[in-house]
Amino acid sequence: MRERCAPCRTARPARPRPVREGNRLRCEGGLDGTPVATVEVFCPATNTWAKLPPLQVARQAHGGAAAPCPGDLKVHGTCVYAISGTGVAGLLPSMEVYGPALANGSTRPTPCPPPASAQRQPPTPRT
Repeated sequence: MRERCAPCRTARPARPRPVREGNRLRCEGGLDGTPVATVEVFCPATNTWAKLPPLQVARQAHGGAAAPCPGDLKVHGTCVYAISGTGVAGLLPSMEVYGPALANGSTRPTPCPPPASAQRQPPTPRT
C-alpha cells in the first residue's frame, strides 16, 4: 500500500541529500540551476515538513550522514553531517555539522575545519 506524503516546501529538481535522523528524514542542499543551501525535515508521524536554518555553504552531490556529535561541540546525541560536494564555485573540501542544539543554543550548521591533510601548505620550491 502506498500513501501520498506531503510535498517538500522547497522544490529541488536535482541532487538533494536525504539523511535519516532518528524518526525523521532531513533533506539538505540540492540543485535548482545552482547549488542550494535549503534544509528541511520531514516527520512521517505527522506527514509534515519543517524548514530549518540553511547550510552555510550551498552544495549538491554531497555526502550526508547521521552520526554522534563531535565532542568539541559540547552537544550530546546525533548530529547530521554535510560532506564535500559541489558548490557554486566548484568542488568543496568543506564539511558542516549540525545537531539538536549546538553549544551557542543555535541549530545553525557549524562548519568543521578541513582534515589536516587539506590544511597543509604546499612545499616550498627548491632554488
